Amino acid sequence: MLKSLNKEIKLPKLGGLKLPKLGGLKLPKLKVSKAKEVSGGIVAIVPYSKLTYNYNNNLISKGNINFYDKKNFYISYIYLKYFISGSVEVSRNISEEDLNDAIEIAAYDEFGLDSDIDYLIKYIEVSINSGDNRLFNIFAIPYYKIDEVFNEIDSIKHIDFLTPAPLLYDALYKKDLFQRDGVDCFIHFDYDDTFLTIYNMGEFVYAKSITHSLKKLSEEFAKSITQHVDEKEFFGMLKQQGLKVPDQVLQKHLMKIFGELFNYINDILIFAKRSSNIESINQIYLSSKIGNIKGLSEFCESYTSIPSSEFYVKTSKNTSEIDIDPLIHLMTINAKYYLETNDEEFNISIYKKEPPFLTTPSGILTKYIAAGIAISLLYPAYLLVEKQAFDFKYNKLGQEDINLSSRVKKMKSEFTKVLEEKKSVEEKLKVKNKELAFRTKLLKEIYNKKVAYNMKVKTLNDLFKKVNRHNSKVVRVTNHEDEFKITVRSDKDKKITEFIKDISQNQKYSVGTNLIKKDDNKSFYQSLVKVDINANFK
Repeated sequence: MLKSLNKEIKLPKLGGLKLPKLGGLKLPKLKVSKAKEVSGGIVAIVPYSKLTYNYNNNLISKGNINFYDKKNFYISYIYLKYFISGSVEVSRNISEEDLNDAIEIAAYDEFGLDSDIDYLIKYIEVSINSGDNRLFNIFAIPYYKIDEVFNEIDSIKHIDFLTPAPLLYDALYKKDLFQRDGVDCFIHFDYDDTFLTIYNMGEFVYAKSITHSLKKLSEEFAKSITQHVDEKEFFGMLKQQGLKVPDQVLQKHLMKIFGELFNYINDILIFAKRSSNIESINQIYLSSKIGNIKGLSEFCESYTSIPSSEFYVKTSKNTSEIDIDPLIHLMTINAKYYLETNDEEFNISIYKKEPPFLTTPSGILTKYIAAGIAISLLYPAYLLVEKQAFDFKYNKLGQEDINLSSRVKKMKSEFTKVLEEKKSVEEKLKVKNKELAFRTKLLKEIYNKKVAYNMKVKTLNDLFKKVNRHNSKVVRVTNHEDEFKITVRSDKDKKITEFIKDISQNQKYSVGTNLIKKDDNKSFYQSLVKVDINANFK
């Protein structure tokens, strides 16, 4: 049905053509109940629209962003586009206590992070990796960027769980809502960010932010039809009619921009499979901020040749009755899992709830002050000495902390240089060892041939001279009875041909070769030459 969409669409000239007005299409309102205030429930925060949604008593409802209750569990996410993400390798010989520093150094080196900016770096080990090094997926974000995202949400005093948007899908597998039996790809279209993430056997392996957000698609559509289109009208059209609008002109424009989008997505999937050693992707799940877009899954499957469907998961009794962002459901699932396990693996929150006052440094100090007042009438001098000792120790420890921080930074820099030097030396050593192994093997073979068969030594000596005469190199030599197989390498195939011709002119030899081929990765030619000693010359 969609095969023709792969072809280039020739759009008609718009001169004199009256396009249907989109004014009649309104963005549907979310079908959620009136804003409620709950206590002791789960509150999902959407920082970019400054909205909250409550989960309480197995029901989801719209919340009040200006209401805060310390008893609630608050959860949120950050767009992937704000993160620097990728993978780094570290040696398996690094101890667990040094692992964090090693990964941080590798991340700064691999991604070229600015050493003057303080980053929050979250890493997840790829458990399916079996190489000599340990492989970690990295998410790095400047602390100031986190503050920018949540800066205007003043009413919420703490966030229990915060994570990059692609990692919200992890709880689907941990809560056994999705099976760990293949490779799943999730694509979510949001207003300001669209991202793609891949899970292999329930383990996160890859994520990529895509520039084609819903707002960007709206801009591309308006540019394509050369007239202003209100974003809400465009979203309303996608929500109500999807990619199969009745108007043929608008249909062609939609096909064009979404065709470019899924060609780009297909290229990303090809790269992701290669870089993550994935043979194939079993299923693609699609979701968007505005809900289901009709025809999108069929369109995706046509371009990627991968089974595609709308993403759907049930999290409450009224799931089928409401129409909200799928990320709200994912945040609810993650909150449930965190409350059951207190698993901090994907949590990057820097706004954790304050512990009970008496367990904080201020609370502990308050207790000491109260005790001090109680006994101050008996031991005023003792308390004064204790205070002075405490101040001295505090100042001394503060200075030591400054010195240690400076030393740590310097050691990290030196360690990075050592790692670079080690890598360079190891590469050079690998090349030299390979050359030494080849020459050692070749010398042993020549020596054994010379001791056992003098005639064969003379023959080899003659053949090697001919190889050198034609500016070629011997890669490998094998011998059985009176037959020699010589693998010859040269920068030009003509030199190998002249070498074979030279041998054939000597009646002592019978010579032949099947193929002279060029290596795909290097600029040289190579051929396996078979030389037989004729019976009359034995």
